[in-house]
Amino acid sequence: MSQPTPSTTPGPTKTVEPRDLTLTTGFGGPVTYTDICSICTPNSPYEVTNCVPLPGCSKPTGMVSVEAGTSHIHVGALTAGALYTGVSSALEKLCPTPTSSDLITCDENAKVGIPGVAWIDSESLRTDGELVVQVLGGSYNDSNIRSGLIMSTALAVNESAVGKNCYKASYNVLGFKRSESPWWVPQMFRRDAPHETPTQITLCNAIDFVSPRYWSPWWRDAAQAGDGVYDISTLFKFQEPPGGDFLCEVLEQAAAAFA
Repeated sequence: MSQPTPSTTPGPTKTVEPRDLTLTTGFGGPVTYTDICSICTPNSPYEVTNCVPLPGCSKPTGMVSVEAGTSHIHVGALTAGALYTGVSSALEKLCPTPTSSDLITCDENAKVGIPGVAWIDSESLRTDGELVVQVLGGSYNDSNIRSGLIMSTALAVNESAVGKNCYKASYNVLGFKRSESPWWVPQMFRRDAPHETPTQITLCNAIDFVSPRYWSPWWRDAAQAGDGVYDISTLFKFQEPPGGDFLCEVLEQAAAAFA
């Protein structure tokens, strides 16, 4: 038995007029940003454009200062990139990277040595000196602030080891002078004599203390004095191996310079 075929009757139609439609971006109108002193119109959830200055707004700014010591320490031929890299690497070990917004302090009880510092000992060149890095105090709460303080310290030390802070130091290189025995002397009886060749090397001094300091833009409004101020104070010292005679050599070189 066949099934009846259903039939449909079209209902009434409605024409949508333009006045019935309302289009919106959903991003709202202009927004005032006092932290950047601007009035901006957002055009997407992720982008803000069409910004104009906010009248009468003063944007807070931070400040940076660097305090340097007045004494000098020996850094030998450890200059330019090697000195900068050595100092920054040492401070990265002494000052940990923040993992939150809590205040972090550097390790004031530890020291890091930068090996390979050249120095003159009894008219001989030695490269077993050490530049010792010690943090006297330091605190910060942001990895970018930490990086900026470390870079400022390394740059200050590096820039001080140039120009008048460098000098020519003399030393002797021990070698052997070929035997001047007559031709008829058998080779087995010829002896090369020890011989010293005068040589010079450029050695440098650097500042012994650096303390960069950063004031955040809101430090003036801090609840307590010192909040929002971050710094790393670092002391540098040259360390010779036991039994060395570095001080005497330095005095002799200084006396020769004024002779």
